Amino acid sequence: MNLTSNITNQIDEDKVNYYIGIYTSFHNSYIWVIVALGVPGNIASLLTLTSMTMTTSIFYVTLLAGTDLLALVLKLVFHQLSNHNIPLYDVGCKFGLFVEVVSCYASWTLVLICFERFLAVCYPLKRNAYFTQTKAVAIAVVIAMMIFLCYLYAIILRQFDPDKLCGFFNGPPGFTQYWIWTASILYSLLPFVLLAVLTVFIIHSLRKHFRSRHTLHATSGVEQSFSRAEFAICVMMVAATVVFLFLTLPSCVYFVLYEAHVLNYDQGVDLQIITLLTEEFSKELADLSHGINFYIYFLTNGRFRGRFKQLLHKIC
Repeated sequence: MNLTSNITNQIDEDKVNYYIGIYTSFHNSYIWVIVALGVPGNIASLLTLTSMTMTTSIFYVTLLAGTDLLALVLKLVFHQLSNHNIPLYDVGCKFGLFVEVVSCYASWTLVLICFERFLAVCYPLKRNAYFTQTKAVAIAVVIAMMIFLCYLYAIILRQFDPDKLCGFFNGPPGFTQYWIWTASILYSLLPFVLLAVLTVFIIHSLRKHFRSRHTLHATSGVEQSFSRAEFAICVMMVAATVVFLFLTLPSCVYFVLYEAHVLNYDQGVDLQIITLLTEEFSKELADLSHGINFYIYFLTNGRFRGRFKQLLHKIC
C-alpha cells in the first residue's frame, strides 16, 4: 500500500514539475513577444494618426494607441520586477494595481470608440452634438477619473507581506473576493458585453449603409467622400473590436468557471494544472490585445496604410 502510494506521489510530482516548466517558459517569454510586436506598432500608430486630420474618432484611436503603449511598458517593468524577485514592498504592490488601471482604461477607450462609431453610423446628428473634440477630451478624462476612483481604495489597501507577497491584509473581511469580482467586471466582463452589443449594432448599420450606397445616386461627391471615410473608420474599428473580443473571451470564461468552482486549485493535481495553465493562457491573450491594433489598422484601412507608407518614405 505504501509502495503504491509513493509511486503515485512520484508520478504526480513529475507531472506537476513538467507542467510548471511549461508554465514558467511561457510566463517568462510571452511579454517579450507582445512588447516586440506592440511597442513599435503603437509608436507607428501614434506617428501615423497624429499626421492625419484630428477628428473625434482619430483622437480616440490615438488615445487608445498611447494607452496601449503605456500599458505594455508598465507590464514589462512589473513583469521583470516580479521575475527577478526584486522586493516590491508596498510601493511595488500599489504599482501593480496602477498597471491594471492603465490596462482597464485601454479597454474602456475601445468602448468609447465603439460608442462614437455607433452614434456616427446610427445617429449622425447626435454624434455631432455629443462628440465635439472638446467634449471628446472631457469624456475621456471623466472615464479615466472614474476608473482610477474605482481602483483607489484597493490601491490604498494593497500591501506587501514577505510571506504572502501582495495582498489586502488589513482590508475589511471578504474584501479580496469582492475586489476580484470588481476588477474582473471593470477590466473584462463589462467592456466585453458592451463591445459585443455595440459591434452587432454597428455591423447591422454598416450593412444597411452598404446596401443604400448601391441604390441611392442622389448624393454629392463631397458627401460620398465623407461617407467613404466614415465607413472605412467603422470597418477598421469593428475589426479591432472583434479581435479584442476574441482575445478577451478566454479571460471572461476563466473567471466564470473559476467562480463556479469548475476550475480551482483545491482539487486534484490534474485540475490544479488545468487551472494554472488556463489562467496563464487567458492572461496572455488579454495582454496581446495591447499589441496588435496597428497591424489591424494597416490591413483594414487604406487611408491609414497610405499615410504610414508616406511617413516611411519621408524617413527613408
